[in-house]
Amino acid sequence: MIKEYNLDRLYSFIAFLRKENMLEESVGNLVNIYIGIVAVFLVILVFLFWKKKDKGVKSTIELVVTVVLALMPIGLTFLAPEQAISVAFPDIEKYIKQAEDLEKENKELAQNIVELQKENTKVKEKNDLLSEKKYAEIINSELVVDGLSLKAKNNFLATIDSEKYIHENILKEVTGKDVQFDEEQNKIFIGSQDVNKVTKVNFKEVSKILYDGDRLIKYDDENADTFVVAGKEYDSGFVLDANEYSDTGAIALFNLDGSYSKVDFDVGKIDSSSLNDVKMKVYLDGEVSEQHALSSQVPSTKFSIPVNSAKSLKIQLVDGTSNFGFYDIVFTK
Repeated sequence: MIKEYNLDRLYSFIAFLRKENMLEESVGNLVNIYIGIVAVFLVILVFLFWKKKDKGVKSTIELVVTVVLALMPIGLTFLAPEQAISVAFPDIEKYIKQAEDLEKENKELAQNIVELQKENTKVKEKNDLLSEKKYAEIINSELVVDGLSLKAKNNFLATIDSEKYIHENILKEVTGKDVQFDEEQNKIFIGSQDVNKVTKVNFKEVSKILYDGDRLIKYDDENADTFVVAGKEYDSGFVLDANEYSDTGAIALFNLDGSYSKVDFDVGKIDSSSLNDVKMKVYLDGEVSEQHALSSQVPSTKFSIPVNSAKSLKIQLVDGTSNFGFYDIVFTK
């Protein structure tokens, strides 16, 4: 491992020198140092030869051979730089090639790491999205209506974030009516009908059609107060204060604009109001349509009044001193 590590460092160093055009310069520096050493050696050799008393042919040949051998490496400097490097370092190209291959592999590894980091980021984002999604626990439950167990199919109950959601089949069994979801309108329709459309509206949605009156208090989104009838609170509807000393009594005026066929509502005496019966008169387009006696001792009475596309509706209470509340008001188109 140590040898391989040192070779890697050597390869990298050689590649660096070559990249920076320093390899030839480094070889040149080494040659210069060698020339200096050889020069000193030759000076000493010549000096010793000059001091020698026996200067025969043999001694001369030995001196020449020694000088030639010493000067041969210097001749490398006269070759092309690339050839000089090859001669000085026979395996240099192999090392350079290995260094270049290592550098290429390092770049590829670095690119792979970047790609893995990107992929890891994508996976983390997907996990975050999955953690935000809601999952349902679904069970098939038994349906019991008013104490009677019904053997119905698809009584599925889904629990999502502690909220309970029931299968449409349960609504069908309880109401005895068809249940349809209109995806285009984003509405759930219950009951048999040829065309899925809204045919009824609550008073709270169209409270502005009750535009005026006398001895009248209207309860809607603009009036956050409530009224109480037979112990139950209501926040949508209106209250009429009948007064036997008033010639006109208490009046509620509606602008129907010919848009409705009937109106359904419940009416009952306001709690803590005096126990006095009153008479209710219903006018359509200024004409009396029907009238009914309202008992102060009956918790509430339900009425269904045909309005037959009338433009105006007036409800009047007379002949009494009790306050009566009108609630659960539904207009049918």
